[in-house]
Amino acid sequence: MGLVTLLGSVSLLNTLVMATIERRRALILLRRIGATARQVISMTIWQTAVLCVVGIALGAAAATASLLMVAKSLTGTCMPYLTWPPMAIIGETAVGLTLIAILVPTAWLLTRPAGGG
Repeated sequence: MGLVTLLGSVSLLNTLVMATIERRRALILLRRIGATARQVISMTIWQTAVLCVVGIALGAAAATASLLMVAKSLTGTCMPYLTWPPMAIIGETAVGLTLIAILVPTAWLLTRPAGGG
């Protein structure tokens, strides 16, 4: 299970870092038209927050669908037994990895001159 979690984490990081780096032109354009680095970072934080909420909601929906079927087949009832601490750890880890994977490349891109293409 740890290996699957590690693979998922690496995939999440890789996908988000590459997507952020591909936004280089948009970030440079924002800097050229007068946005400060702080404004761009703030915009990126809000986008990351929305991404986290949507991702966790969709992930929870997919997990719920799977858990309901497993609980029904194992216990005869559709009500799975879930505790909050593991779910909170999973959500916090997803949010933390997402913030790191998006904000670090964004900050790196913003340290470069705004006039560079």
